Amino acid sequence: NIAEVLVMLFIILVGFETPFIAIHLLWINLITDSLPAIALGMDPKDKGIMSEKPRNPNETIFARGGLRDTVMHGAFITIAVIIAYLSAFWFNGITDYNTIAHIKSLTTDFNGINGQAILAQAQTMSFTALGFAELIHMVCMSSVEHSAFKTLSNKNWMMALAFVAGVGLQFFVVLTPGVQSVFKTSSLSWKEWLITAAAAFVS
Repeated sequence: NIAEVLVMLFIILVGFETPFIAIHLLWINLITDSLPAIALGMDPKDKGIMSEKPRNPNETIFARGGLRDTVMHGAFITIAVIIAYLSAFWFNGITDYNTIAHIKSLTTDFNGINGQAILAQAQTMSFTALGFAELIHMVCMSSVEHSAFKTLSNKNWMMALAFVAGVGLQFFVVLTPGVQSVFKTSSLSWKEWLITAAAAFVS
């Protein structure tokens, strides 16, 4: 996924702690590549599909603006995830580069929360923002000719189920106590949830 690569590349270049752990990326790929893939395969065909001109068999998948759209959407999701990641530090009054870069090794409390806990919040927010953004991206990109609202209104029940199930499963791994320890996620405040969701939808 281009967004995952871009986020990790940016974070590595600036010297911050990783916004994801391995199980986060595996989970994101699971919820965005399983039911959504089945749902996309069950999409109803556009009514005017037979009136369209045949595609050139020599065209690549990046033809007709495919490369532009891939890079653009990947960039938007990347920015959204980075904003969600950094917001966890900002909410705790941490705005300077050095403190963020060394947050894992700091034992000083910020608003009663230590550095390790703040990093867990940041990773949870970036992990959740990426999951939500890719699920939204799935709906938007299932049709490049119609808006997301029209796309949703014309979709089969499997698409709606895939989206709701993906969002529900993401809430499950963030909010369930026993599962939190496996995924190293942290409980979020309503402000953190709001920023995470807003970043995902804007992307």
